[in-house]
Amino acid sequence: MNINKVNEKDIITRFINLVKIDSESYNEQNIIKYLTIELKKFGVKTYLQKVGDTGNLIAVLKGNKKGKPIFFNAHMDTVTPGKNIKPVITDKLIKSDGTTVLGSDDKAAIAMFLEGLKYITKHNIPHTDIYLVFTYAEEQGLIGAKHLNFGLIAAKYGYSFDGDGKIGTVILSAPTHYTYKLQIKGKASHAGIAPEKGKNAIKIASELILKIKTGKIDEETSANVGIIEGGRATNIVPDTVNVAGEVRSRNEDKLKKYISELKNTIKGIKAKHKTQIKFSLTKEYKGFSFSENSVLVKTIVHASKEIKVKPVFEHSNGGSDANIFNQNGLKCLNLGIGMQKVHSTDEFILKKDLINGLKLFISIIKNWE
Repeated sequence: MNINKVNEKDIITRFINLVKIDSESYNEQNIIKYLTIELKKFGVKTYLQKVGDTGNLIAVLKGNKKGKPIFFNAHMDTVTPGKNIKPVITDKLIKSDGTTVLGSDDKAAIAMFLEGLKYITKHNIPHTDIYLVFTYAEEQGLIGAKHLNFGLIAAKYGYSFDGDGKIGTVILSAPTHYTYKLQIKGKASHAGIAPEKGKNAIKIASELILKIKTGKIDEETSANVGIIEGGRATNIVPDTVNVAGEVRSRNEDKLKKYISELKNTIKGIKAKHKTQIKFSLTKEYKGFSFSENSVLVKTIVHASKEIKVKPVFEHSNGGSDANIFNQNGLKCLNLGIGMQKVHSTDEFILKKDLINGLKLFISIIKNWE
């Protein structure tokens, strides 16, 4: 069966129907219902790992040949504004109407999965057990993947369809990501009557922030100070300021060095101003790295060439569900699916990328042993 002759109209229609389903983070109930109904049409068993009003949806299509099971991952949620999406269709692309995001992140992947399963079952393509893992609240910090019951997934190898870049993009590595919080203590006093009796926490925080390295530190490392909160009124010397930031790197040694320097900077400011600075560090997710000789990379290279797409290897400074899968012992590569200008009201995706993404999904399954 020639997979280059998939039904191009159906994948476009499927994607348009999907983006019209509201599913902002933590409000994925309607798309869970849609997926449950549609997947049953292909003989797929589903299980909802319920979390509050939403949850992770795991689907399994039993294999018709022996071999290692494989999993595919996509997230169901979108960022805001993602309600009442009205896709605009042109000859070459599908875009947002400018009032909302489009939701190709990550409904393009979901459309590829559903149409791919339809093709595989219709044409009786030989395949091992296929697991589909649809996560909730990915956009809120990979929440769904962090709460996933990995015991429900027998496959130890898989692909996440959630990367930037055109079809054929293979993200070989992604960073480890830490967030941190600082609480800088000063001393309150009346700003008009006795300012000299106070200690301005905002000024201390400003001095500290100016000493913290931010931006692109090097090709593997970036850092940011993203939140500053403090002060109660203009006539009160502020006694407390809260600061939140992050650092991420694909190099663990560079991460350790950055965090060590950050702690020393805090220590210096604390001693200079004789004040309290509380510091807490949270590991959001662990990085991963694949060699070009890994079975996942070899399979995607072969599958890409089969559908006449050139594989492109990249390294990312962003995180995805793939990070969580890998740190839980499941080997997972993140792949580019063609979504562009995501998280903005200018978001769009080319029709050819939707079609090629569908072909790639089918080819991976066809070539997986």
